[in-house]
Amino acid sequence: MGLAMPLVLIGIAQLAVGAHVMRSADKLRTDAVYAFDLDPNYLRNQEVPRMTRVTKNFVYYTYLEIGIFIMGVVIMWISPSLNANNLWNGLAWGMCIQAFILLVFDFLAAKRAETYLESIQNWLQR
Repeated sequence: MGLAMPLVLIGIAQLAVGAHVMRSADKLRTDAVYAFDLDPNYLRNQEVPRMTRVTKNFVYYTYLEIGIFIMGVVIMWISPSLNANNLWNGLAWGMCIQAFILLVFDFLAAKRAETYLESIQNWLQR
């Protein structure tokens, strides 16, 4: 039960974020593609600031995920002294596992976002 709680709660948050990204991604992609030929100012005034915010947000996500991981480790560390049951141990392991998975995927997504932003900025400077 303890392991399931963070997996389910964080999983629900991931589904909500993923659904939002999925709904908006196609429009963002088509707007950017058309802007390359027809409206470079859209890239300069809309896409670059948006992607700058996205890349900055990955820093906050990283801190949050590291915090969740550390909380899981702390719960694992103090639970034996509290004679805690398996619920707390499961919760701690779930937090650590989920935070680690999120860190890996957000790291990869942040690298892709940085590459995309650099590519747009290089294209605008030519």
